[in-house]
Amino acid sequence: FSRILQSTGEDNEVEGYELDMNAFINSRTDGRTDYFITEADTTGFSCVIRIDLSGSMASGSLPICKTIVGNLLESVKKVPRVKVKVVGWCGSSGATQIYEAEDVEKLSKFTTSGMTPMANGMWHCKKTLDQMNGTKKVMFFLTDGLPNDMDDIPQVKEAVNLLRNSKASVLGIGIGGCTDNNTFTKMFGKGWISVQDASQVERVLQKDFVKEVSSFLRGN
Repeated sequence: FSRILQSTGEDNEVEGYELDMNAFINSRTDGRTDYFITEADTTGFSCVIRIDLSGSMASGSLPICKTIVGNLLESVKKVPRVKVKVVGWCGSSGATQIYEAEDVEKLSKFTTSGMTPMANGMWHCKKTLDQMNGTKKVMFFLTDGLPNDMDDIPQVKEAVNLLRNSKASVLGIGIGGCTDNNTFTKMFGKGWISVQDASQVERVLQKDFVKEVSSFLRGN
């Protein structure tokens, strides 16, 4: 999971990493913001978490992902200079539905339907991340399957490469057994991982998201 920065050529190890993981995640209930030792004088950390809302996610994956991502949204509400947006997508290439959320209430309204128009979803997320003002930008791309249209593969790859060329970090997360190594490698290069089920998404986001935020706030 430590490969999220691989595409930018950066070392993903954080010098003197002293973040209290439990305090960070549990801050959604106690409002703490004292889990960082220092904060850097920087402009902002921007993150887009993209969630596949195709029909196959309805079997249990979406509720789990909404809970996990909702916890992260609550965790960073009072963290200075950190902005997280969640984008959901479904439908078809000709009629793609887009959902957006910056809080748990809006996230709770995400519902599944249709297929997996992956290129449309990726390009919308790229536009969203491009418009955010952070000096450090990260995208997590959650999906439980392949694009319905194989012509989407080079389009997703193009968007990913453009983001990485602009120094943004992109991590594809394939959920369940629907992923295909060759296809995901074509789209994300080495910047993707596969998890057995949606419940394992939590440890990926906790490790890589928290590490990214901690590194940013320390100015590393």
